[in-house]
Amino acid sequence: MIARNALTLVVGLAVAALAMPGCSSYAHKCGTMPGGLVKMEHAKPMEGGTYMDFDPASVELEVIAPEGPSPIGAQYMLIATVRDADGKPLPSRRVEWIIGEGSVGAILEVDESGCRCTRGNKVTSTWAVSHTNHFQHTLTRGDDDPENDIVIGKGQTWCVITSANPGTTYLTVYAPAIYNWDQRVVYVTKVWAERQVAPTPPQ
Repeated sequence: MIARNALTLVVGLAVAALAMPGCSSYAHKCGTMPGGLVKMEHAKPMEGGTYMDFDPASVELEVIAPEGPSPIGAQYMLIATVRDADGKPLPSRRVEWIIGEGSVGAILEVDESGCRCTRGNKVTSTWAVSHTNHFQHTLTRGDDDPENDIVIGKGQTWCVITSANPGTTYLTVYAPAIYNWDQRVVYVTKVWAERQVAPTPPQ
């Protein structure tokens, strides 16, 4: 009887923990899971696995980056896809986003979907880690315009950069699961320009 009561208490506490808002950096999140602690892991297996092709399925990294200069203060999204030899997007693959020294700008946000160790994390304003998705998702800008929604497919992940100053951002996108050094890195250059102010029409 005591054991049954104890089990009931444990189950009740677990359910309550899942249902309660919890303490976190966001004030109210009814109906959502708590954010949880950041869990960081090494990019490759320990010891011998580091020197092996530990994920032979991953062979190609593609990064979609809109071309042309952006006005300072704009939020610029990049989408990375990890593919196999047949071009199939692969889920749960780690992607690192690194802004090089001498760049302007910063990483604003990174894909934090996933569970436990496959969740993304902005480590610093110049380095972030994310993992490719298992399912398709649609990102909105929080406005009423569906035209600027962005679809993130299976095997894709994303990062948003911005800059408050004119200049150039030099971004390295790295997929450590890809064994071929010529295929595992993509370099992106982003130019930020002053916003153009329309001249005042003559009176």
